[in-house]
Amino acid sequence: GAATGEPAQNFGSGGEGAFAEEFEFGEAWCGFEKVGREDELRAVGAQSSGQPWAVALERPEVGRRTVQGVIELEDLAVATSGDYRRYLQVGDTRLAHTMDARRCAPVNNEVASVTVLAPTCMQADAWATALLVAGPDEGLAMAQRLGLEVLFLLRRPEGLVEMRRAPVNN
Repeated sequence: GAATGEPAQNFGSGGEGAFAEEFEFGEAWCGFEKVGREDELRAVGAQSSGQPWAVALERPEVGRRTVQGVIELEDLAVATSGDYRRYLQVGDTRLAHTMDARRCAPVNNEVASVTVLAPTCMQADAWATALLVAGPDEGLAMAQRLGLEVLFLLRRPEGLVEMRRAPVNN
Protein backbone atom coordinates (compact mmCIF):
# COMPACT_ATOMS: atom_id res chain seq x y z
CA GLY A 1 0.00 0.00 0.00
CA ALA A 2 1.02 3.58 -0.45
CA ALA A 3 -0.22 6.94 0.75
CA THR A 4 -0.44 9.80 -1.70
CA GLY A 5 -1.30 13.45 -1.27
CA GLU A 6 -3.89 13.34 -4.03
CA PRO A 7 -7.09 15.39 -3.68
CA ALA A 8 -10.38 13.96 -2.49
CA GLN A 9 -11.84 13.65 -6.01
CA ASN A 10 -9.31 10.87 -6.63
CA PHE A 11 -11.00 8.82 -3.91
CA GLY A 12 -11.99 5.54 -5.55
CA SER A 13 -14.76 3.01 -5.20
CA GLY A 14 -14.76 2.74 -1.39
CA GLY A 15 -17.35 5.49 -1.02
CA GLU A 16 -19.29 6.22 2.11
CA GLY A 17 -18.50 3.88 4.96
CA ALA A 18 -15.18 2.81 3.47
CA PHE A 19 -13.72 2.56 6.96
CA ALA A 20 -14.41 -0.63 8.90
CA GLU A 21 -13.10 -3.00 11.53
CA GLU A 22 -12.26 -6.69 11.26
CA PHE A 23 -12.80 -9.09 14.11
CA GLU A 24 -13.84 -12.69 13.69
CA PHE A 25 -16.61 -11.88 11.24
CA GLY A 26 -16.68 -9.65 8.22
CA GLU A 27 -19.13 -8.66 5.53
CA ALA A 28 -17.62 -8.68 2.03
CA TRP A 29 -18.66 -5.46 0.33
CA CYS A 30 -17.18 -3.59 -2.64
CA GLY A 31 -13.87 -5.41 -2.17
CA PHE A 32 -13.60 -4.56 1.54
CA GLU A 33 -14.13 -6.42 4.79
CA LYS A 34 -16.60 -4.31 6.77
CA VAL A 35 -18.02 -4.73 10.26
CA GLY A 36 -19.08 -1.34 11.54
CA ARG A 37 -16.50 1.06 12.94
CA GLU A 38 -15.13 3.93 10.91
CA ASP A 39 -11.41 3.83 11.52
CA GLU A 40 -10.32 0.44 10.16
CA LEU A 41 -10.82 -1.53 6.97
CA ARG A 42 -9.24 -4.32 4.97
CA ALA A 43 -9.20 -4.42 1.19
CA VAL A 44 -9.94 -7.84 -0.31
CA GLY A 45 -7.91 -8.22 -3.49
CA ALA A 46 -7.88 -5.49 -6.11
CA GLN A 47 -10.54 -3.82 -8.23
CA SER A 48 -11.70 -5.67 -11.36
CA SER A 49 -9.36 -3.39 -13.36
CA GLY A 50 -6.42 -4.79 -11.38
CA GLN A 51 -5.85 -1.44 -9.68
CA PRO A 52 -5.63 -1.29 -5.88
CA TRP A 53 -8.55 0.18 -3.94
CA ALA A 54 -8.21 3.89 -3.22
CA VAL A 55 -9.27 4.92 0.28
CA ALA A 56 -9.37 8.43 1.72
CA LEU A 57 -7.21 9.15 4.74
CA GLU A 58 -9.08 11.58 6.96
CA ARG A 59 -7.42 14.83 7.98
CA PRO A 60 -7.51 15.02 11.81
CA GLU A 61 -9.59 18.16 12.25
CA VAL A 62 -12.18 18.47 14.98
CA GLY A 63 -15.73 18.68 13.64
CA ARG A 64 -14.72 18.29 9.96
CA ARG A 65 -14.50 15.26 7.66
CA THR A 66 -11.89 16.29 5.08
CA VAL A 67 -9.25 14.30 3.21
CA GLN A 68 -5.54 14.37 4.06
CA GLY A 69 -4.58 12.02 1.23
CA VAL A 70 -5.36 8.73 -0.49
CA ILE A 71 -4.09 5.28 0.46
CA GLU A 72 -4.02 2.46 -2.08
CA LEU A 73 -4.82 -0.96 -0.66
CA GLU A 74 -4.73 -4.49 -2.05
CA ASP A 75 -5.10 -7.43 0.36
CA LEU A 76 -4.09 -5.09 3.14
CA ALA A 77 -5.71 -3.46 6.18
CA VAL A 78 -5.49 0.10 7.42
CA ALA A 79 -6.34 1.61 10.79
CA THR A 80 -6.06 5.10 12.21
CA SER A 81 -5.96 6.15 15.87
CA GLY A 82 -6.06 9.76 16.93
CA ASP A 83 -7.26 12.40 19.34
CA TYR A 84 -9.55 14.43 17.07
CA ARG A 85 -12.92 12.68 17.49
CA ARG A 86 -13.08 11.57 21.11
CA TYR A 87 -11.20 13.80 23.54
CA LEU A 88 -11.58 16.15 26.48
CA GLN A 89 -10.43 19.76 26.16
CA VAL A 90 -9.08 21.15 29.44
CA GLY A 91 -7.98 24.73 28.86
CA ASP A 92 -5.35 24.58 26.11
CA THR A 93 -4.75 20.86 26.65
CA ARG A 94 -6.40 18.12 24.59
CA LEU A 95 -6.68 14.78 26.39
CA ALA A 96 -7.29 11.83 24.08
CA HIS A 97 -9.80 9.10 24.93
CA THR A 98 -6.88 6.64 24.75
CA MET A 99 -5.10 5.92 28.03
CA ASP A 100 -1.34 5.75 28.47
CA ALA A 101 -0.89 2.88 30.94
CA ARG A 102 2.71 3.95 31.64
CA ARG A 103 1.43 7.21 33.16
CA CYS A 104 -2.04 6.06 34.24
CA ALA A 105 -3.38 9.07 32.35
CA PRO A 106 -4.89 10.01 28.98
CA VAL A 107 -2.55 10.37 26.01
CA ASN A 108 -1.28 13.93 25.86
CA ASN A 109 1.29 14.39 23.08
CA GLU A 110 1.57 16.15 19.71
CA VAL A 111 0.25 13.17 17.71
CA ALA A 112 -3.04 14.06 16.01
CA SER A 113 -3.30 10.66 14.33
CA VAL A 114 -1.35 7.53 13.43
CA THR A 115 -2.28 5.38 10.43
CA VAL A 116 -0.87 1.85 10.09
CA LEU A 117 -1.00 -0.65 7.21
CA ALA A 118 -0.96 -4.34 8.22
CA PRO A 119 -2.24 -7.75 7.06
CA THR A 120 -5.35 -7.60 9.31
CA CYS A 121 -7.48 -4.86 10.84
CA MET A 122 -6.80 -6.17 14.32
CA GLN A 123 -3.04 -5.82 13.80
CA ALA A 124 -3.36 -2.40 12.16
CA ASP A 125 -5.68 -1.15 14.93
CA ALA A 126 -3.50 -2.49 17.76
CA TRP A 127 -0.35 -0.92 16.32
CA ALA A 128 -2.06 2.39 15.53
CA THR A 129 -3.22 2.64 19.16
CA ALA A 130 0.16 1.58 20.56
CA LEU A 131 2.02 4.08 18.37
CA LEU A 132 -0.40 6.88 19.33
CA VAL A 133 0.37 6.19 22.99
CA ALA A 134 4.13 5.88 22.35
CA GLY A 135 4.29 9.31 20.73
CA PRO A 136 6.20 10.45 17.66
CA ASP A 137 9.82 9.63 18.55
CA GLU A 138 9.35 6.35 20.40
CA GLY A 139 6.50 5.34 18.05
CA LEU A 140 8.50 5.91 14.88
CA ALA A 141 11.44 3.97 16.34
CA MET A 142 9.07 1.13 17.27
CA ALA A 143 7.59 1.10 13.75
CA GLN A 144 11.12 0.96 12.33
CA ARG A 145 12.06 -2.02 14.53
CA LEU A 146 8.84 -3.85 13.61
CA GLY A 147 8.91 -3.03 9.88
CA LEU A 148 5.51 -1.30 9.98
CA GLU A 149 4.30 1.14 7.33
CA VAL A 150 2.98 4.14 9.25
CA LEU A 151 1.99 7.77 8.88
CA PHE A 152 2.05 10.09 11.90
CA LEU A 153 0.28 13.45 11.65
CA LEU A 154 1.68 15.78 14.30
CA ARG A 155 0.28 19.05 15.60
CA ARG A 156 2.98 21.66 15.42
CA PRO A 157 2.81 25.48 15.61
CA GLU A 158 3.19 25.63 11.79
CA GLY A 159 0.28 23.19 11.32
CA LEU A 160 0.04 19.43 10.69
CA VAL A 161 3.37 17.77 9.95
CA GLU A 162 3.68 14.29 8.39
CA MET A 163 6.19 11.71 9.61
CA ARG A 164 6.27 8.50 7.53
CA ARG A 165 7.93 5.16 7.87
CA ALA A 166 7.71 2.74 4.94
CA PRO A 167 9.09 -0.80 5.00
CA VAL A 168 12.39 -1.39 3.24
CA ASN A 169 11.94 -3.45 0.07
CA ASN A 170 14.25 -6.47 0.00
